[in-house]
Amino acid sequence: MMARPPNLLAATRCGWLHRASLGAGLLAIGIGVATWAMYEHRALASLRAERVAMEAESATMRRKLAARPPAKATQQTDVAARQAEKLVPTLAWLEQSWAEDVAIARLDVDGAARTQRIELEAEHADALLALVDRLSATPAVGPVSLTRQRQGDHAVEAELRLRWQDRQEPAR
Repeated sequence: MMARPPNLLAATRCGWLHRASLGAGLLAIGIGVATWAMYEHRALASLRAERVAMEAESATMRRKLAARPPAKATQQTDVAARQAEKLVPTLAWLEQSWAEDVAIARLDVDGAARTQRIELEAEHADALLALVDRLSATPAVGPVSLTRQRQGDHAVEAELRLRWQDRQEPAR
């Protein structure tokens, strides 16, 4: 014969009420756990889909890189030489063509693109145009453009953009 576990709830005066509330509580906990498990399952499914998409994208990128021809050694050394180029010589011709009636407000130099943007103030427009002419006449300097000019209170505010080149590089 098998022994039964004691029924502790039946011994109370309101045993059926305790059994019903215990059952409802366990049912609510079960529903809560099931809801949480479904939510986590959806989150894992979306992460799995993102992983599959990222793997497909990386495989596509690998195929594109494999199909691309390798870079030539001359192209790689040319880029490295341009990045290592000193900017002091390129500023020397700017200093040589300068005039006393023109002041630099800002100078932005991009060595990789070989361009300069110069914001300046001149006492009068003739001094500004003379500077543009002197810079255009410099052999190492490519096209010089006056991109902005505005008459201020006491001076002419302007912006120049120019490109310099190697001695062996043809003018554009």
